[in-house]
Amino acid sequence: MLFRSLQFNLIRFRNHVLRTSFTLRQLKFLGPNLAGNAPDNNMVSRFEYAPKLWKGFLQSTVYFESGYGLELKREFSYIEVAAGQGQYYWNDYNGNGIKELNEFELALYPDQAIYIRVWTPTNTYVRVNRDQFSYSMFLRPSVFKKQNSSSFVKFMSRFSTQTAYRIDKKNQASTELLRLDLFDVRSMDTSLIAMSYNFRQALFFNQSSPVFGFDYTYSDNRNKQLLTNGFEARDVLLHELHVRWNITKEIGFFSNSVLGEKTNTSQYFASRNFSISYYESESRISYQPSTALRVSLVYKRTDKLNTLAGGGQHAILDDAGFDVKYNQLGKGSLNARANFIMIQFNDILTSPVAFEMLNALKPGENFTWNLNYQRNLSNNMQISLTYEGRKSPGNKIVHIGGAQVRAFF
Repeated sequence: MLFRSLQFNLIRFRNHVLRTSFTLRQLKFLGPNLAGNAPDNNMVSRFEYAPKLWKGFLQSTVYFESGYGLELKREFSYIEVAAGQGQYYWNDYNGNGIKELNEFELALYPDQAIYIRVWTPTNTYVRVNRDQFSYSMFLRPSVFKKQNSSSFVKFMSRFSTQTAYRIDKKNQASTELLRLDLFDVRSMDTSLIAMSYNFRQALFFNQSSPVFGFDYTYSDNRNKQLLTNGFEARDVLLHELHVRWNITKEIGFFSNSVLGEKTNTSQYFASRNFSISYYESESRISYQPSTALRVSLVYKRTDKLNTLAGGGQHAILDDAGFDVKYNQLGKGSLNARANFIMIQFNDILTSPVAFEMLNALKPGENFTWNLNYQRNLSNNMQISLTYEGRKSPGNKIVHIGGAQVRAFF
């Protein structure tokens, strides 16, 4: 194996940091049974620039990486583990008792998390070009605020904004060193092997104010990967508005509204295809008479609709609950929460779409509750006790308990 590497860093200017590198790796097969194979070359080039301008009003980072090499086709399977130690849940949709790949979902409750997903390498390689680009920017008008500033400057100083963009694409190797469609996130051509795209734009108002403030976030996440049984893609798009208002020193009001869309596309498992548009609104009123006690009342309403052709599934979830938090400084804390969830749904329950829309619950009256107690036994030892429960129509009550001891050295 032969490596060649070249690096160039410019760090003399504190507000203009520049780093670049170029690496070439050549793998030669020397064994008697492998000598006839052609050498395998891998190349990676990187560029990073982090400017800080106008007294810190603009802080930004630009990163670009391009290269080529081999991508291994992957297949996966699910392995059962101890309850609560996994990430996935098996839902036997067709009732045949066979654990099929399209019947595993991300677990929403600890007792369901009894499977892990294991990636298994195959003998099939695909030569790929990989291009990665990321950009982040943070704007803070407050750096220009002074005591004698105008009303307009003082008002604008209450705002700040943060932008984050990242895309990572892998395409079947071609003669192009840099594909011109790097920023095309909607392309689903056959040469695309894997893609990870994340964009987040946040606007803050009165971010540091203890009385009132709000923030708006727009995010767009897209993922696509090549498996042995075809492509699988998942997209999540959302608009989120969060408002906080401390009416008095003891009473606070918090609101969170989300308008979003979740899309799943599977080339092999048609039953896993859906496009769910949803709206979620949550309101919370908290009463905190002291730093030791806080009591909150919460109401959340969620409306989901599968807009995919041939779908039409519609779910409405009304969630009312309360939570209590009690702290003893230096000793421990106690958290308790209970929720009543009324669900309306117009379709069968034995499908991945239903599992996604109902949050692993059932139509009708659902109850969930949890209790968490944490105690400091000494300066370097802590114990935690947890208990969770839920009740859905037609199902027995589920009880989940756990204990944990931590030692700090």
